[in-house]
Parts: sequence; C-alpha cells; structure tokens
Amino acid sequence: MAGTWTDEEQKTLIAMIQAGVSARRIAVRMKRPLHSIKVRAKDLGKPFPDERDLKRERMKILDPSRGAGPKEVSIFTQNIYSVPRTFAENVDALVYQV
Repeated sequence: MAGTWTDEEQKTLIAMIQAGVSARRIAVRMKRPLHSIKVRAKDLGKPFPDERDLKRERMKILDPSRGAGPKEVSIFTQNIYSVPRTFAENVDALVYQV
C-alpha cells in the first residue's frame, strides 16, 4: 500500500532529517508527497523547522543587518524627518543635502 511506511523508510527519513536535508529534497528522493514526509517526521518526533524561520535565518547570513533589531536612522533621513517641518522645509532640506 502506498500510504504505509516500512521500517527502512522511517530510518532513512530520520537519518536524512538529522543530516539537515530539507523536506522537499527528502520528498523527491523518497518519491513521496511533501505533506506525507512532513506528517511522518512529526509523528516520529522529528518535525521540520518552519520554512519561514529557515528563510529568516538564511537572510541573516546573507545580510547581517536584517533581523538585527531596529535599524539606525541615517543622517540624511534624521535631518529631514526628526523634527516636524512643513513640506517646503522638507524640500529645502532635500535640495541642500543632495
């Protein structure tokens, strides 16, 4: 039956999860639906991390300033917007700073 898992398949799944293989790659290699892989992993007590969290971590590696807390305001932005001004004053500030 297509829905049953052999002990060998479950051992392979656990080994691949522990090796850090993504759920999508495991699904392709084991020729099973992605949802099936994720559900079986969760049933075995080895759930995959949320994909959004993984993406967030990858983005931190590529761009360390992302997710590092509040961003610093540049001098350019700070000079224009730190004090309430009229539209004309903001335009003048832009013209003179560029």
